[in-house]
Amino acid sequence: MLRATLQEAVPLQVLAADGRTDLYAKVKLYSGDTPLVSLDLTHIDGGLYGTTYTPDAEGWLSAVYQLFEDSARTVPADYDLESETIEVSSDKTNILRILGLLHHNAIVDEQAYNQAGKLTSARVRAWRTTAGMEIQDPSELLFVWRVLGVYTNGRLTDFRIKDEP
Repeated sequence: MLRATLQEAVPLQVLAADGRTDLYAKVKLYSGDTPLVSLDLTHIDGGLYGTTYTPDAEGWLSAVYQLFEDSARTVPADYDLESETIEVSSDKTNILRILGLLHHNAIVDEQAYNQAGKLTSARVRAWRTTAGMEIQDPSELLFVWRVLGVYTNGRLTDFRIKDEP
């Protein structure tokens, strides 16, 4: 079984066991009995063929791989079909969200304070990697939150963290 993260590219690969490099490959993805997509795989090295797919819904997928003799992928090669099950979930995304809220690879900025010097709002941004955070690479930015604090009689009475578009 292969695990995939929602909205992240997952590698799909099949191997010609004898290492043939002159074949053509295809993978068909299914959600239950419903065909989703058919993708051509390119030769990577030593009989390994692959591509990537980015799932857009959680659930279970089936991948069926087939090798062919021709580039039109109409003449099956003399290899067994292969298949695997793919579980698509947002577990990894949720873990990264939690880590961001714990300030892992995060920057807290745009702080605002009331007259008593107490924090009333801030922005928290979390990146996929430390390197992305250090240079504030927009392509590495995962999440942005707005932190809001309300005080009554000098005491924090309402604290909120909400997604910021």
